[in-house]
Amino acid sequence: MIVMKFGGAALGTPEAVARASDIISTRLERKPVIVLSAMAKTTRSILSCAREFAAGRRKQGQKHIEPIRTFHYDMADALLSGQREAAVRKGIDTIFEQMNTSLEAFFALHDLSARSADSVLCFGELLSTLIIEQYLQHQGISSRLFDSRSIIVTDSSYTRARPLMKETAERIRRHILPAVNDGDVPVFQGFIGATPDGVYTTLGFEGSDYTAAIAGGALHAECIEIWKNVPGIMTADPNVVKNAYTVPALSFDQASELTFFGAKVLHPSTMRPARENGIHMAIYNTMDPQGPHTVLLPGQEDIGDYASITSMTDIAMLRLNVKEASDAYRISAGLEMHGMVVYITEIIHETFQAFVSDDEAASLCMQEEEYCENARWKQGLALVTVVGAGPHWNESAVYSQVCRCLANETVPVYSAVMKQCSCTVCVDAENAEKSVRALHASMLSPVP
Repeated sequence: MIVMKFGGAALGTPEAVARASDIISTRLERKPVIVLSAMAKTTRSILSCAREFAAGRRKQGQKHIEPIRTFHYDMADALLSGQREAAVRKGIDTIFEQMNTSLEAFFALHDLSARSADSVLCFGELLSTLIIEQYLQHQGISSRLFDSRSIIVTDSSYTRARPLMKETAERIRRHILPAVNDGDVPVFQGFIGATPDGVYTTLGFEGSDYTAAIAGGALHAECIEIWKNVPGIMTADPNVVKNAYTVPALSFDQASELTFFGAKVLHPSTMRPARENGIHMAIYNTMDPQGPHTVLLPGQEDIGDYASITSMTDIAMLRLNVKEASDAYRISAGLEMHGMVVYITEIIHETFQAFVSDDEAASLCMQEEEYCENARWKQGLALVTVVGAGPHWNESAVYSQVCRCLANETVPVYSAVMKQCSCTVCVDAENAEKSVRALHASMLSPVP
């Protein structure tokens, strides 16, 4: 058995859906379980719509709704016909009726809480699975549609819910396994779930990868395949480094570092269920199914010397004096409580230093804390991370090479932190892309 997840960008046109169906048909002997994202940028469009209604701008919100509805009508028209198309169009109408009810409530209350947002963010995946599952049947694939809100059980951390793994695994096995054993191809939504009380939740953007990994772990799948419109994980962002190329294999540690420090290929939590269950993952390109791709291998931590370079901007640096280590732990907890993502912390000569997500509102709240009266903030920064491992990975040598390379480019480095398989430096945001290009040229040879 395998789990196959298809991302929204890989489902944005009728031709893309047809490609996905063709790919699924080549793997029927391996008993695929299908997890789907919303099509194209539907979820973000729904969120924009909800914000307009909550702000009291009903007309502007309705202008967002119609393109979403028309897009899904057009997809159904292009992919289906006859009674099957009519049934799907009726289903689309039902989903939009439910969405309109929620939107009118936002308008009346002039409020959009995280819980309210999750009540409508689920509709993108419901629309895509409704259409695509019927298209699979139209193509002769015996498929069966399931609702993830009855399968993925989460806590109530709305918009970034955490799955309750035991309950979720039990439901996956109870609902999905019988369909597989009957020879059907189960299809269900990524990204969405519900609390034990049935309140709708979402796992955070790009959460469909996480859903697929959870399903793979619960089903003890042979492999979890992530299908996107990019050729796996690359040595750098190809929009920044023109000669970037696909990394053929990574360990889970390396992939985790890349996603944590800015690579957008996988949801940050995706690797955990696969790692815990010893399942390998593969990231494929729907545009070139037989072409370059990346395999993530459990239990191997020494793949390659240098694997990839990534960066993230919108970083702020906090510095303040501390008397003991417990102060640093208290400050870190405070940062996270105020909604900041803490990427790196260090203590240098009784000075606590943290690199965090640059959230202006959160930083203003944080500065109200008593222990931050003398805090020094620096904004407009970026973190650039070199990820690697292998028998030749030597922390001091890597540190020296990174710093020497950036010094040659006259890029000031505010901090450098070494870990088992990564080296992260903090630079000015305006130097982020320059740093990535220089490090890639210095440390990653061109593809053979």
